[in-house]
Amino acid sequence: MKFYITNPNESDKESIMRIYKKNRDTLGIPFNRIFDEMIEDKNFIIAVSEDGQLAGFCGFKYKPRKHYYEIEHLCVDDKFRRNKLAIKLLQFHLRFNYTINTKGLFEVRPDVVAYAVEGKPNNVFYDRVSTKYEVVPKQTKVLRKYYLDVEKILNYE
Repeated sequence: MKFYITNPNESDKESIMRIYKKNRDTLGIPFNRIFDEMIEDKNFIIAVSEDGQLAGFCGFKYKPRKHYYEIEHLCVDDKFRRNKLAIKLLQFHLRFNYTINTKGLFEVRPDVVAYAVEGKPNNVFYDRVSTKYEVVPKQTKVLRKYYLDVEKILNYE
């Protein structure tokens, strides 16, 4: 199956929220309050199937005080999983946002991190594409802060 990756517009919001709500337990991060900001900043992409269905989405944001890029809300609808779509979304961000935006700007390129709720299915995915993780206790849950292996992701086929 083929997908195209693009920036969302206001008409995509309902589909994005539907997929988010189905996966809220795994994503574990509040979404409504930052959604409009991510779309406005063009830091958010969606994957759309050949027949026009929203298949997945991913946000990417530079955190200057922490000196890292953070993957926010990487999510693929369950009916489109096993198509390497999560990797394709990450590759898009890394090729067009991270590589271009960090070239020559930093002595040491910032890390790329992603947070995942401990014990959830997405831990398996992040374990494969990360160099390490740290456990980060929060008030109501325990998160894993993954340090993504940029080269591994960019070269993944």
